[in-house]
Amino acid sequence: MGFFRANASTGDCSRLKNALLAMSKGDEAGFQSIPESYSETEKELASLINSAFESVRKKHKDEQNKTINVLDKVLSESKGWENDCPRILLDTVQRLSGQLSSLKAKEAALNLVDSKIMIADNDRVLHYLNQSADKMLKESQSELNKRLGNFRLEDLMGGSIDRYHKDPEQTAQILRQMTGTKEVTLRFGAKDFRLRVQPLNAPAGDKLGFMAEWVDITEEKLVMQEVSDLVDSIQKGVLNKRIDLEGKVGLLQNLGSNINSVLDAVVDPLNVAANYVDRISKGDIPEKITDNYNGDFNTIKNNLNTCIDVVNNLVADANMLSNAAVEGRLETRADASKHQGDFRKIVQGVNETLDAVIGPLNVAANYVDRISKGDIPEKITDNYNG
Repeated sequence: MGFFRANASTGDCSRLKNALLAMSKGDEAGFQSIPESYSETEKELASLINSAFESVRKKHKDEQNKTINVLDKVLSESKGWENDCPRILLDTVQRLSGQLSSLKAKEAALNLVDSKIMIADNDRVLHYLNQSADKMLKESQSELNKRLGNFRLEDLMGGSIDRYHKDPEQTAQILRQMTGTKEVTLRFGAKDFRLRVQPLNAPAGDKLGFMAEWVDITEEKLVMQEVSDLVDSIQKGVLNKRIDLEGKVGLLQNLGSNINSVLDAVVDPLNVAANYVDRISKGDIPEKITDNYNGDFNTIKNNLNTCIDVVNNLVADANMLSNAAVEGRLETRADASKHQGDFRKIVQGVNETLDAVIGPLNVAANYVDRISKGDIPEKITDNYNG
């Protein structure tokens, strides 16, 4: 200002001051075109000021271009941006780069999941689809066109989802008032989906938008129907049906396999028991069961093996008595104490029958023997039947 006082009149200073004031408000006309009415001193000062501002503008432009270049490198994940970054912006850009890397990692994670993820803002404009969602929409374009009439995948990103709802205002109101997760089940063509919609909130609580998650439950519903049909068959006594594992993967395959294994563990011992009882009832006594079973099935096995032992013992005693009779060993009897319950009664009955038959035969044989030797016995006074 000392220069102004020494070299210019009050009026001259006022004109330069006014030009500087206008420049501070964005109007540079006072220095870009110097009026001829200015004194030589005013012209020289205006030229110096203009040169100074031009230098500042150029430096500012260079810094701006450098900052834009750094941000382009950060966004494209190029290396070496730190060397080009203005020092005053380094901390800020480093934080921005860290947040961008975190977002990229989250996006990569979302692209790995099977769920179909869509994200829209508060105005219901779609801004993100993960790869699973993009694939689903491409595969469902024909069905979506039938349902919506105007569906074009290329128009989806950056467009409002309102155009795909019958009542956009009602949908908008539901989304605005939403505080928790909403879930519905939808069917597109041959596919069944569980759709979950939930609001996305900032840490401070402000609503940022909405996330829609589409889960393909087609296989799940098919398996549940198969399980229902299987239960119905079991209730009707059809025990040979199983869940078809062909084409199933992951959890659903494990579920179907486990259900089949449970049925096999139940039905196989029952089939063995039924077969053994059938054979025994027909007089075909099988070998003992040697397979290993657990719990109650092992009890059934042990009981069947005991039954086989009991029947075999009864058959053995019957054969023994038959052979003894053929060989003339009429005094031979079976040991009834080796048998239990009604089987003991049977053996005792056979023994008593033999006694009832052989007793009179022995008396008759003795009498015949004595008479043949001239020893005439007394009359027989014992009571006999038949």
